[in-house]
Amino acid sequence: MLKHSITLDGRASISLSWLMHQRRTNQRPVLASRFAGFLGADPNKMRETDPTAVLVEAANADALINALGSAPLPPDHQPQQLVKLHDRLVSIHAGEMVLNVLLNHSGLKHVQTLKRKVLHLEKASQDLGLRPLGGARAVVEDGTGVLIGIVDSGFDLSHPMFYDGAGNLKVEHLLDQTTGNPQEFSPAQLRQQWSEGACPGADENGHGTHVATIAGGSPHRGFEGIAPGARFLLVKTNSVDTDKAVAWIFRKAEGNPCVVNMSLGHHWGAHDGTEAEERYHALLAQDPGKIICISAGNEREDNLHLGKWFNQREEQAIEFAVFRPEDPTEAPGAAMTIWYGGTDQFSLTLFAPDGSEYVAPILGQLEEYETQRVVIRIGRGLHPWNNLVQTEIILSFSKNAHPVQDLRGWKLKIRCDQAVVGRLDAWFANSGQGVFLSHPLVEQARTISLSATGEGCIAVAGISPKLSGSRMAAPRQGREMCLAAQVALAAWDPRGTAAANLTSRRLANKSPQPSATNPS
Repeated sequence: MLKHSITLDGRASISLSWLMHQRRTNQRPVLASRFAGFLGADPNKMRETDPTAVLVEAANADALINALGSAPLPPDHQPQQLVKLHDRLVSIHAGEMVLNVLLNHSGLKHVQTLKRKVLHLEKASQDLGLRPLGGARAVVEDGTGVLIGIVDSGFDLSHPMFYDGAGNLKVEHLLDQTTGNPQEFSPAQLRQQWSEGACPGADENGHGTHVATIAGGSPHRGFEGIAPGARFLLVKTNSVDTDKAVAWIFRKAEGNPCVVNMSLGHHWGAHDGTEAEERYHALLAQDPGKIICISAGNEREDNLHLGKWFNQREEQAIEFAVFRPEDPTEAPGAAMTIWYGGTDQFSLTLFAPDGSEYVAPILGQLEEYETQRVVIRIGRGLHPWNNLVQTEIILSFSKNAHPVQDLRGWKLKIRCDQAVVGRLDAWFANSGQGVFLSHPLVEQARTISLSATGEGCIAVAGISPKLSGSRMAAPRQGREMCLAAQVALAAWDPRGTAAANLTSRRLANKSPQPSATNPS
């Protein structure tokens, strides 16, 4: 039954609107909340002071920061981790009171949640021609004079590939975002604390160590990274604040040529370069010596994308299923976004496995339905930067055990009522949440993940297939770091400019647009 109907604020993203509603109604945080940037620690309650990571766009960033500083906020409601990224961009961890100050600020343009990313990269290929096994390097350049920034799961700094031939650590600085308040470590602090067993920035996953040593690892047992002469700026990320991570890396580079790699991403967006973090990367790419490489993703055959050019009055129905989360303490949940042109009109209806119907509301509204086992939220709003209509569907199941019939048999019915452009696309927020079952609308194209779809980066994809024994056997992009490190080889020229910056822009100009077919 319908529990709440909310009028959306056009300056706030739909995901932020329903997170604020969750908090006001004292709901328990769900899996979709975590994907939408909610950072509260209590798994059973959303508190007023719990922060949500947001990226704020304002007419003047300094005026917005001053407004926050002068607001009469109690000490435990102050903004956290506030970073000015640009003259018009601010990144903040904001509780309920801070969000209200933001939404009442006259200079606010838009505020959106920072989405949680998932890690990419399966393995590294040996087909680049730089260092065949048992052979010598095919190029002289080794990245000397260049900094490689890695934003990833952490780093095993006991590994020999993080040290040069003289035994010196090649890490200039390390930032750990996973410690509540981010902590920064110098080379001397890293050496001392790792020798004492404290291990700041440690890699419990192994992903970040793998990525970094592929990029710039020193020679070890017949292997070496692609740019072994480069030095590192490392960020152990919380998978949300990647905007702050990139800003920190370039600030620490102090004008020296620097290539940032992020082998992670998400699908909560239009995939057209208009999300705030993507536009921030585009601003950075205008500066010489700054290059960002982002992996294209692993989702080509994960059936998380629908796409079609619709004729007027055409109707399609697509079945989907929700996955159980890998963490057994989490309840099942999935987020889906649907996009179409502002001059088109589509009717969207969600059908539950028991046959219940939930019709998407009119533009500018969010509606919440609650049953015994699942809460359903459907919101529809106009995206300010591309004039596309965005519909978000959030399924949040209770924490009780769910039979298979609760998670399977969901259906999305799409009807085109007016086709001026006629294009509609839909994505699950990430793989591992749900899957569209076999249907002509399921596309392998347009599955490059955000923020690799922006104009300010080089999107890096692999070509080596790998069969997986997991839920779905699919080719995986296994060479994300290879191009990033090759750019590092070329990033310095005698004039002190980033020669590869031009390459970055040329490739960025070919970034995927909603109307183009771009197989990942």
